[in-house]
Amino acid sequence: MFACQEFIADCGLRIADCLGPGSWEKEIRNPQSAIRNKDDVPLCPRTSSLPITCYLLPTTFFLPIAFLALLAAVLTGCSKGGGEGGNVTLNSMAQKFSGPAPSQLVAWAFDPNDPDRRRQGVVGLSSKDWGLKEPYLKGYATLLKTDKDPLVRAAAVRALGRAQDPNYAPDITRALMDTDVTVRQDAATALDKVHDDNSATPLRNRAISDVDQDVRANSCRALRHHRDMAVVRTLVDCLSDKAFSVRYQAHGSLVEIVAKDLGYDPRDWADLADAASLAPKAAPPDEAPWWDWMRVTKPGSQPATKPASTAPKAAPPDEAPWWDWMRITKSTSPASTKPASTAPTAAPKGDVVTPKAANPAAPRPPKT
Repeated sequence: MFACQEFIADCGLRIADCLGPGSWEKEIRNPQSAIRNKDDVPLCPRTSSLPITCYLLPTTFFLPIAFLALLAAVLTGCSKGGGEGGNVTLNSMAQKFSGPAPSQLVAWAFDPNDPDRRRQGVVGLSSKDWGLKEPYLKGYATLLKTDKDPLVRAAAVRALGRAQDPNYAPDITRALMDTDVTVRQDAATALDKVHDDNSATPLRNRAISDVDQDVRANSCRALRHHRDMAVVRTLVDCLSDKAFSVRYQAHGSLVEIVAKDLGYDPRDWADLADAASLAPKAAPPDEAPWWDWMRVTKPGSQPATKPASTAPKAAPPDEAPWWDWMRITKSTSPASTKPASTAPTAAPKGDVVTPKAANPAAPRPPKT
C-alpha cells in the first residue's frame, strides 16, 4: 500500500489520492482536470514538455531518510547558526555525549557570577572518582561555608557525603544548622555516610526539634551509627512523631542498635529507655552463602563430627583400569590372610619326613 501524499511539484501541480490498485504510476497534470489514463495526459503548463511520470514509493522508503535527517539535526544542534560563530565542530558534537570537559567543570564550580554554573560544576565534579579527592574536597568545603546560594551549598554537602572523608565531618555537622531546609536534609543524609562521634548531639537535636519532617527522618536514620543510651532515648521519643517517615526511621535505627524489635509503640521500649546502659550487642547470626539464593544450606550448620576410630581403615578395593569403561576386567581383591599353622607341611615324594622331637634331649634316629 502506498502513502497518500499531497505536495506541490516544480511546475505547480499536485499529486493526490494515490491509494488503491493500479496506483504504481501516476502522472503530474494540471490541477484543474482529473487524473486520467497514461494515454490521455496533458503537458505541463509551464514547460509544455512531455508528461512527467511520478513513481510513488512506499512509506518504508522514506522512514530511514527521515531518521537520518533527524539524527543529523540532533547531533549538529537545531539552534540558529549551529553554535558559536555558526560553525559546528567535532568537539562540540562529542560534548553532547561525554559532557563538559574537566577544566570546564572546574571553571563552572568556582564561577563567581553564576550560581547555576557553580551548582552544575559541583555536581559534575562529584560524579567523577577523581572529583571526590583533594583538592576538590577542600573546594566543596569552602563553598559550603561561604556560598550565598542554598542550592550550591546543598550540592557541596552532598559531594562531601559521597566522598566519605571523616576529616570533613565537622563541616557537614555545622551544615545541620543551616537556615535552608534543603541543606539540612542533605547534611543529615551525608552524616549517615560520614561517621563522627561529635555529630550525635546535633543529630539528636534535629531529630526532635526540626520543623521539616525529612530532616527529622534523615537524622533518625543517621543516629543508627551511634550506640548510646542518649541516642536510644531520643529515638524512642521519635516513635511518637506525627510523621510516619520519622517513626519508620527511628524504629529501624532502634532495631539496629539493640538488635531486637519491640514494635512501633514507644511504651514497649520504655524499659529499655530507662536502663542505665545498653547490653553488649550480640553477634549477628550466620548468613547463608552468597550463592545460596534458594537457601538450601542452613546458616551456621556444621557437619557432624564423629569420634575418631582406632580400628585400621580398610584399603579401598582395586578399581578397573581407566580404559575398561565396559568393566570387562575383574578388579583384583586382596588375598585373604589366614593364621599361620604350626602343623608341618607335607614333604615331596622321595624325601624322609623327620618329625620334631618333643624333648630336645631325645636321640635322633640314624640316617639310612
